[in-house]
Amino acid sequence: MIRKHGIFGTIWLRAVTEFKKPRKYFMHNIYFVFLLFLLVLVSFHFKFFAWKIFLAILIHLLWDLFEDVIIFKMGIEHWR
Repeated sequence: MIRKHGIFGTIWLRAVTEFKKPRKYFMHNIYFVFLLFLLVLVSFHFKFFAWKIFLAILIHLLWDLFEDVIIFKMGIEHWR
């Protein structure tokens, strides 16, 4: 997107033109959140270092979901 519109064009597009319009991203869906949750549980149980990485990604995705539904009031449809 930055290659196509440039940095300022991308910021303008997301902040003004497409503001509050849901965008579908690869791996930003309910199934991936569930998979990461399982990875956190499994890796935490075996005391792997990787659980911190999985947990960080999971928290990021949960924040994105919360932000879309509660703050921007977009609904959850684009997360399926």
